[in-house]
Amino acid sequence: MRLCFSFLNYACQGFLHLCAASVVSILPAEAPSDDRPLPAVVVTIDGTDEKDLSQEIKIPTVAKTMMFQIGDLVWNVQDSRAARFRFMLEGVDSEWQRRTGDMGLAIFFYDKKYSLIKQCYFTVSNDSPHWNGTLDPSNLTHRIEKLIVPPGADKLSLIVTSAGPPDTFGVYVLQGFVLHRNENGRSETIFQLGSAIERIGNRPDGDPVQWMRDGTHPSMAYIEHLKGLGSGTDVLCIMDDDPLAHAAWHLIDRYYPKVHPGEVLTLDWNEMYSVGLCNVAVASYSVPKPGVYHFLVNTVDVMGNPLKQSSIKIVVYTPYWMNPWLWAGCVLVFSVLLFFTGRQVIRSRIRKQLYKIEQEHMVERERLRIARDLHDDLGARLTHISLVSSSWKKESFSLENAGDNFRKISEMTRDLISALYETVWTVDPSNDQLHALVDHIIQMTDAMCGMASIKCRIKAPVMPIDYPVAGSLRHNLILAVKEALHNAIKHSAASEIVIQFEWQPPILTVGVSDNGQGFTVKDKTGHRGLSNIHGRIAAINGFSHITSVNGGGTQVVVTVPIPSPIQEPV
Repeated sequence: MRLCFSFLNYACQGFLHLCAASVVSILPAEAPSDDRPLPAVVVTIDGTDEKDLSQEIKIPTVAKTMMFQIGDLVWNVQDSRAARFRFMLEGVDSEWQRRTGDMGLAIFFYDKKYSLIKQCYFTVSNDSPHWNGTLDPSNLTHRIEKLIVPPGADKLSLIVTSAGPPDTFGVYVLQGFVLHRNENGRSETIFQLGSAIERIGNRPDGDPVQWMRDGTHPSMAYIEHLKGLGSGTDVLCIMDDDPLAHAAWHLIDRYYPKVHPGEVLTLDWNEMYSVGLCNVAVASYSVPKPGVYHFLVNTVDVMGNPLKQSSIKIVVYTPYWMNPWLWAGCVLVFSVLLFFTGRQVIRSRIRKQLYKIEQEHMVERERLRIARDLHDDLGARLTHISLVSSSWKKESFSLENAGDNFRKISEMTRDLISALYETVWTVDPSNDQLHALVDHIIQMTDAMCGMASIKCRIKAPVMPIDYPVAGSLRHNLILAVKEALHNAIKHSAASEIVIQFEWQPPILTVGVSDNGQGFTVKDKTGHRGLSNIHGRIAAINGFSHITSVNGGGTQVVVTVPIPSPIQEPV
């Protein structure tokens, strides 16, 4: 395209000289007014667009990326109000970010037939180091570049252009350009753009003699007179405020400097610039740590001066399940649960140990009781039998006495067998049940009343099966009931004995009553049989009550708590 422009310029230069008087100077482009609209912003979080940007945008920390699309094609084609923009994510970016276009100086090498051999570009972008938003000589930056003339080159062309990306937007100024040829250790100036640019017809508002405007919008190229450099100086300026066009200053071909292949050229000039793009920009960020951020979009004019600014509030929050206080609470709860679980395990082990010790103690106590019963009861009975049976050795012993002794020995032997049976029954584990206890008392009552030829009546409900009863409870209850039956048979002169059971878990009530002669309870308070009943029932945490009326019979009622079955601790 530039080659075509060069031939077009060569063909038209005569026409331009003829029309020089009618050509007016191009004034600098006016800076855009501040009524330019702000570009639209679309925020995308992990691929999902945020629809409502009027409110703050909340982003969980589990999100990975957030992307901001700034501007759109509708906004960019409004060339009459076009503006470039810059953006910043406060708290993440340390400075303004922007899309960078490019302007600058282009060098074209031609052969003798004006065929293009090589082109070199010295472009700029963003703002020059000393740029302050105005065309001030103090903003100029010195620049030096070197080139080697390519083989076949005969001449070169200079172009100051904004023909970078189509939406390039900004200003570029070139001043004091000097082209040196370095040969044999000497430097020779072969082209120079002086401080005063020669104009056609020497008119102050005329076009320069050596340069012509070029591009799709040539009016954006103009000559600016900068004050402050001595008496002032002329500069070539391009103020590109049209995102759909470009402008250029093109050196007229008859002023092309001659060059020789292989020689080293030094380019020396001053420049200042503010260049960017006003096209759609996409800014992508990783989601930062939790906090409040603001995404700022700032429009700037062609000189890079800020116009308007918009802000989107971004709140990055930590989900509740990632909050430190929640994890601290979970750790605390876990620690408490661990403590109580450990405590429960320890207590369970202690209970097992205590249960085992208690079982051992129960076995030991049962063994001691059996040994005591065998020694006290059975031993005494055997001793009594032995004494009675040895009475035949006495001189006064007669056949009549022998009959009495044999009768006593028979009775004592029966009692001994009964006591031994009761002891064996007590220690049998298969009888550690409530129904077995009640059956045993019923059989014992029937046997004792039958031997005494006394009528007996028994009232008993159906007892639960597999309801365990401790051995000591069975033993004491049986002996207490047996003592009550023995007293009724031996002392009451009753014709009928009634034994009644009541079961209201966990309470077992056993009543023994007769229709005998009765007695005064107060007179019998110290009686050994009654004391045995009270003592044995109290030993198993029960309660005994004896009522009797002279001539009205006697009633013995014992109430015993039988704990519900207890399993071995887990």
